[in-house]
Order: sequence, then C-alpha cells, then structure tokens
Amino acid sequence: FAGRVRVVGTLAEAPGDFRPAAIVLAIKPQEAGATLPGLSRFVGPGTAFLSIMAGQTVAGIRAKLGDGEAVVVRAMPNTPAAVRQGFTVAYPAPGVSPAQRGLADALLASVGEVAWVEDEGLLDPVTAVSGGGPAYVFLLAEVMEAAAVEQ
Repeated sequence: FAGRVRVVGTLAEAPGDFRPAAIVLAIKPQEAGATLPGLSRFVGPGTAFLSIMAGQTVAGIRAKLGDGEAVVVRAMPNTPAAVRQGFTVAYPAPGVSPAQRGLADALLASVGEVAWVEDEGLLDPVTAVSGGGPAYVFLLAEVMEAAAVEQ
C-alpha cells in the first residue's frame, strides 16, 4: 500500500475534496458515538468503512455515521495480528462491492489470515474467543509470573 495510504492526525487535516477508498475504524467501541459523526462527510458508495471495533454492529455504525447506506465491513482480528501472525474474521455488509471486499481483504491480510462470513451474528462468538480468550490467557500468565516472583 506504499504511496496509497494517507494518515492524518485529525479530521481537520483531511482535505475537503479527499475521498478515500477506505477508512479503517480502529478506535475503542465506546468512542464510536463521538468519533463516527465526524466521518459522515466521507459516506458514499466510493468509500468503505472497515471496522475493527468489537460489538459495534453494521446498523449501529451506519446510524452513527448518519447514513443507513454507508458501506461497512466489520472485522475482528485476534491478538497475534499485532505481530502479523493473526487471524481475522470479516463480514461484508450489504452494499459492499467486490472491489471493496478485495481492498478490505488485502488490508486485513497484512496482519495474517482472513476468513469471511455471510452472517454478521457470527462475529459475536469470534469477538468473544479472539478478544477475550487470548487476553484471559495472557492475564493468567502474568498473575502466575507475579505469584512466582513474590514466592
């Protein structure tokens, strides 16, 4: 994606005529209500919103963007994505074009393998296992290490 990715620190830094092919929503789910309305100017058939926010449904994302027809792909990567060894499950909402799905796939594949589901409801168990499972194991290992050091 070299030369094709533009990172801005704030929305104010994005030029008014800027029409990105994709916007990655990599924010905490609790920040969606405050953040997504500011992205409403990018809603249109040419821009896909790729969400990796746990628990934020397509309907909820579209509502926060102020448009029921926003192009949305939901995805849930697991912890090893941080070291490019992850596995991501993704859902293309109705309205996602084959090209937009391909772009989302390429973006997600940059951190590991990708699997697609056609039922948004399947992302809930994926989120529980991918997000909570590894975090619990790491926490358990940290607690065991701390107990060993203390002993």
